Amino acid sequence: MQISTGQVIGTELGMVSASYVSSKVFYKDFFNSVRNFFGWELKSYTEMLDVSRDEVIKRLTEKSISLGADCVSNLKFEVSYMANGSLAIMGYGNAVRVRK
Repeated sequence: MQISTGQVIGTELGMVSASYVSSKVFYKDFFNSVRNFFGWELKSYTEMLDVSRDEVIKRLTEKSISLGADCVSNLKFEVSYMANGSLAIMGYGNAVRVRK
């Protein structure tokens, strides 16, 4: 679901949203605290964010296709870290059909 340069949005089908919550792994969290102490990248958290974002995009795509959309415009993400170390990510945008 991709819109190319020069294509024009024809019909807006409504807002679509999807969310995903993932939790951290205890032993990775221990090593992350050591990495954080030295100011290094927290790779397992970066990976957790990437996987979560990809899952939200997959779910948005499925919902949009079920509405008959060609793409999602104005896609936005919201990310929250919960007290127990979980990551919640929500994506939303407008399901649209392009003018042929």
